[in-house]
Amino acid sequence: MKSIHSRAFSELWHMLYHATNPNLAKDRWRVDGVDWIRETHSYFGQDYSFRAECHVLRHGDNGPSAWVLLVVVERWWGSDRTHAVKTTEWRQVVKGQQNRILSWFAKQKPWIE
Repeated sequence: MKSIHSRAFSELWHMLYHATNPNLAKDRWRVDGVDWIRETHSYFGQDYSFRAECHVLRHGDNGPSAWVLLVVVERWWGSDRTHAVKTTEWRQVVKGQQNRILSWFAKQKPWIE
């Protein structure tokens, strides 16, 4: 993986998310020294609905190895709500270095194998 914006990183992120949060029931949990917080924002209306999941992954408080990653997954539905009409996802390094985040994720493969 060369970037947090790559497809390979997205797939690894999703696999780790599902492996460490069975049934997606937790809003806060810890994985190998990283605090993972999920916040959900949603609106359900007559003609359209949307839901945004904001994930904040925090490793350490200070120092050269500390980092914070924000991942946002957004889904939109039409009035029937049977299938999403649009899904977007984006990731942003809030603090620290991307290479440290990529390294940490590469070490997490035992969680998903």
